[in-house]
Amino acid sequence: MSSKKLHCLSSKEYVEKGGLRCPYCNREDIEGDGKVSTDVGMAWQDMSCIDCNAEWRDEYSLTGYSTFGDEDE
Repeated sequence: MSSKKLHCLSSKEYVEKGGLRCPYCNREDIEGDGKVSTDVGMAWQDMSCIDCNAEWRDEYSLTGYSTFGDEDE
């Protein structure tokens, strides 16, 4: 992954925007590599921006579970 020094969005701002914008240029033309890796209680996916060619990793954490058909939980 590339290491760019200037971030347009902080990690907190990136999460608040739902991970839908590049944290470097703040544009919406981003894509994942199609592979989500997992480990105990967490997952991650490599991301990139089509506009500025930045690369970063989205990180996910386990927040709970639901069973199929349980719409209220």
